[in-house]
Amino acid sequence: MTSDAQRRSPQRAPARRPAGRDLVVAGGALLYAVLGFLPWASVTYDVLGPISASGYGLSVLVPVAVVLLVAAAVWALLPVGRLPALAVPRSVVPAGLAALAFLLTLVTWLRSTDYGFEPVPLLALLVAGAVTWTAVRPVPAELRAHPSSPAAAGALPGGPPVSEH
Repeated sequence: MTSDAQRRSPQRAPARRPAGRDLVVAGGALLYAVLGFLPWASVTYDVLGPISASGYGLSVLVPVAVVLLVAAAVWALLPVGRLPALAVPRSVVPAGLAALAFLLTLVTWLRSTDYGFEPVPLLALLVAGAVTWTAVRPVPAELRAHPSSPAAAGALPGGPPVSEH
């Protein structure tokens, strides 16, 4: 027999442990946020001496990339039951956010080279690239397995049905 409290409580999806790739996305977002505080560009003037700018002071693209990476980490770490239902697999959202953060970091890194080479922007670019690669890796398999995808439905768009031999 079920009690009234059990009937009224909403059904929850079983809790899952974060996958290793989800932890890499979260750790990369945290590392990228820390790298934003380090000097990304330095200029030496005769009168003023050396002046450096952090990633946050160099370009508005760095804080935007941090927000994108943190959003990707939050999405990757949230349990499945708390995410809204989408027409695409779950891993597409953090992959897209991480890819956009990588592009913004690439633009900022190229801009920082105008002031000479600094290792921090290059390290931030590598971190954003690693996070993007980690987030994008499961997407093809999840797209094939997703019920709304043409491959999972058994047909390709505009073509004959796929036969399984």
